[in-house]
Amino acid sequence: MTRRMKGKVATRPLDPTHTKTRIVDPAGGTGIDTDIQAAIDNLGGNGGVVYVEQGTYTITSPISIPSYVSLIGRGNVTIQIDSNSNVSALKNSNPTDGNDRIAVLGFHIKSRNTGQQDYALLDFAKVRHSLFEDLMIDGQQLKRAGISLGKESQGNRVMNCTVTYCDTGIALMPAGAALGPSKNFIEACRVCQCHVGIYLWRSHHNVVRGNVCQNIVATGSNIVGHDGILAEESCHNVFQGNVCEYACEHGIYVSGTTSGESWDNALTGNVCYYNSRCGIHLCGNSKHGVQKNAAVGNTCCSNQDGIVLDNYAKRNTLTGNACTNNSRYGIWEVLTGTQKNIILGNICTNNTSKGIKKGNAKSGTLINHNQE
Repeated sequence: MTRRMKGKVATRPLDPTHTKTRIVDPAGGTGIDTDIQAAIDNLGGNGGVVYVEQGTYTITSPISIPSYVSLIGRGNVTIQIDSNSNVSALKNSNPTDGNDRIAVLGFHIKSRNTGQQDYALLDFAKVRHSLFEDLMIDGQQLKRAGISLGKESQGNRVMNCTVTYCDTGIALMPAGAALGPSKNFIEACRVCQCHVGIYLWRSHHNVVRGNVCQNIVATGSNIVGHDGILAEESCHNVFQGNVCEYACEHGIYVSGTTSGESWDNALTGNVCYYNSRCGIHLCGNSKHGVQKNAAVGNTCCSNQDGIVLDNYAKRNTLTGNACTNNSRYGIWEVLTGTQKNIILGNICTNNTSKGIKKGNAKSGTLINHNQE
């Protein structure tokens, strides 16, 4: 590399840690790997880029990705788990201390056909500032999570991915009782035919934006917890512009549980159609409520109920939502423990039973300037 300095040409030597590149192709060839893991290992300790040419790569153990490695599929590239192996497809190399700046782009990931369970297909724990983009995840049997960012994963992006036939499509999960992932973005993904579309547990300051969660199916006869987007014990998250339709329970469910509450979440501009129960459901319990959340400008139509403030929902704000053509109520504040909510300026017309059903006259909830 050269540069001009005061009329002279100076030569700067190449950085010895300059990014390395490896090519993987099923046909091999001089200097070309046939095995994805071998190509990653051959990069050495400073990271680099592995390009995988089109073809199907069958694995019997997870592909382990260290920090500063980009794994990029070129063309129609499929990673298929061997029919006798019960493993994840991809994982990070150091789930204990974590990894930084991993990128995975452009793959079709397929589970084995039957009997596979217990692991996420993409299982990344404590990863930071990493990118997962343009992936097609096929669980094939509704027993595996599709993409899981675990422990204190932070600052990652999951973008333009399609996840089908998994237990949970995309999950942000903590380790035990610790706080979970934070400051991650899940954007422009499609999750279809899963038991839960997008799941947040003990996760905070994340953005879930512009995703489509549809055709969420029950586990056997049990529909409880089978939602397009489910957030439990989670706070300070943004759910914006998502489409949640045809779930066997709720479109979006924000929940407090016996071990923690959900609070200060913003639900804005989401569209929740044709869900068997609620478009949006806020529900706590006697130990931990669901408090100080804001549902603003959402469209919740053609469900059983549009928006429900259920057990111990307190100090939540519902403003500017369109809750029409639901088979029961547009907005329903249930009796048990709900109090001091604000229901203001919503359109709740053409619902079969009632536009707005208020639970307890003494709850202190403000209901004003709505259309019914």
